[in-house]
Amino acid sequence: MKKGIKYLVVLFSAVFLLTVSIPAQSLISQEQADNIQLISVTPPKGTILQRGTEVPFEVTVAYNLVSKATGFVGVELALPDGKSVEIGDEIEIRQGSGTAVIKGSVDVEHLYNWVKTDTVFLTIEIGYLGYLEGPRSAFLFIWECMPECPYYIEGEAPPENQPPINDVDEEQSIIEGEAPQENNITLAQLIQQKKIKKVPVTVDNQEYYIVTINCRIDPKTLECLPDSGPTKIYVDGEQNPVSDVWIARKIGWVDWAREIQKEDFNFQNLISEIEEGRNKLVMFDGAYTMWETGFKAIPTGFGIKSLINMILGVITSDLNKMETFRNQAESYLNNASSEYGQAEAVLRNNQDITNSQIAYDFLKHYLWGNYYKSHVFIIIQNLYEYYVSVGSMVEDIIAKAGSSIPSYFGFLAKAFEQLEELSKGLEFELDYIRESISVLPDVSLRLLHPPTEGFCYTNELAHSSLLKVTVKSPIELRVYDSEDNITGLVNREIKEEIPNSIYDAENKEVIIFSTEDINSYCYEAVGTDTGTYGLEITSVENGEATTFTTTNIPTTASTIHQYIINWGVLSQGEKGATLQIDSDGDGTFEKTFTADSEFKYNKFVFFLQKETAGLSLWIWIAGGAGITLILVISYILTKRRLVR
Repeated sequence: MKKGIKYLVVLFSAVFLLTVSIPAQSLISQEQADNIQLISVTPPKGTILQRGTEVPFEVTVAYNLVSKATGFVGVELALPDGKSVEIGDEIEIRQGSGTAVIKGSVDVEHLYNWVKTDTVFLTIEIGYLGYLEGPRSAFLFIWECMPECPYYIEGEAPPENQPPINDVDEEQSIIEGEAPQENNITLAQLIQQKKIKKVPVTVDNQEYYIVTINCRIDPKTLECLPDSGPTKIYVDGEQNPVSDVWIARKIGWVDWAREIQKEDFNFQNLISEIEEGRNKLVMFDGAYTMWETGFKAIPTGFGIKSLINMILGVITSDLNKMETFRNQAESYLNNASSEYGQAEAVLRNNQDITNSQIAYDFLKHYLWGNYYKSHVFIIIQNLYEYYVSVGSMVEDIIAKAGSSIPSYFGFLAKAFEQLEELSKGLEFELDYIRESISVLPDVSLRLLHPPTEGFCYTNELAHSSLLKVTVKSPIELRVYDSEDNITGLVNREIKEEIPNSIYDAENKEVIIFSTEDINSYCYEAVGTDTGTYGLEITSVENGEATTFTTTNIPTTASTIHQYIINWGVLSQGEKGATLQIDSDGDGTFEKTFTADSEFKYNKFVFFLQKETAGLSLWIWIAGGAGITLILVISYILTKRRLVR
């Protein structure tokens, strides 16, 4: 019996150690195989880095890459928690051993502002580029922050980062009981003082004003910015900047329409451009008949007629392909003429636009006219290039018809080959045209964000705080407030439910003014395709900006990334951003990370690898324990049968 118990203990230990050691051995062998070591660094460790300077680095490393055919090595100045600044670009390496030299410069002021400490450490890394759910991403074998290789940051901030002298003067004058003049004047009074022109406008039966002031006012100091020049601002009856974003937007329509009316809109010139396009289409229509007539006059013989018919066949085929687009161009010309005509009628009845609804009507027709005109010329330009090329070739064919038959036959054969190449090129041109005109724009989207200086500047002056979120594809950006109002893009539909918020479709950004609780917002990046995206979220409070950025974060069409930010923590250089990942869009977040103000793709992948590696180890352990339990039960049952 004791012998059986000993056997059981040995068996259990062996199985358990085997299941735990397999992943451990795998990790150890990987670490031994893929390796990186520091050979030299300039400047040497212990060097003092002065703030306000840019220090060049040259780092030489030795590497051994075994597990992948290609990879990379890189160098950073970092903290043990992962916060880092890169030194130069990563160097691509191939499988095997070798050395690499990484060169780059470090902006010490940027480094200090980022790490918020006076000691950083040289960090070396080796990894490879692979795929995580589709996108190409960086995977790290080794990221080694070396405490034995420190660098020390000393000095003061450069002069441009110090408070202006007049701030000190203001503070001193307040202490002495002599407040500066700017503190005795309101923004409305300052606007009234600086006013050089005022245009009354009507929005929803209320009167507002487009005021031109002689300089751009700093919203924080209420001082004129140097060399700023005349600037427009939208104000109410009391000369205060309009704080309601929708009202400012409608005033922006009036401002925009008046600018177009003054500088851009000349109805007769626009109609002349349209007629020029129509004349080109008529020229296209007569070209084929002219070519065909010229070909009929060419003497036949020695296979020449067959070649001429083949050439005409290619041209006919191409023209048939182009027919749809030629008809589309004709339709667009008619639409452009109609839209411009309606815009001109609005101006004819309202020579001085001051009403927001009239401005909207004018802009709507004007923008549609621009759309049709620009797209018809895309079509005409591409078709015209084909006609010019073919026309030149046909002229040569007709001109050389008097050549000797063998020589002419060879010329035609070569012309046929060139025409076939031209025909292939036409396919690409037609694809480009097809893509360009495939989706009609929603002109109302452009009206949501008038491209006027006054609209942007008014919102800047009217609100002491704002939140700005900008993304790069392929995602839909959505921002939620504490009451689940949403501003952003939802299934390609624009939402602007959060009070005093804007979604700028052209720049793919959300702007929220007058944010009451800056920490209450939730930011969603909803994947629309496989790829990587970037995100920049900026909070501005009383002129002070704090920014959170992500770079090259992998996503898919079913992935949702949700960010929540504690701006107070983030502004202190701590991990104030929380990212939750719903990889399949089922509403359940499977992973959660925390980050500081900069979250790059390599950190994202590194966190995923750590979590996956930990999970894999527990799976091995649980599997090993399960196998051991099965063996124990089998052993006991076998012993019982033998006893019986």
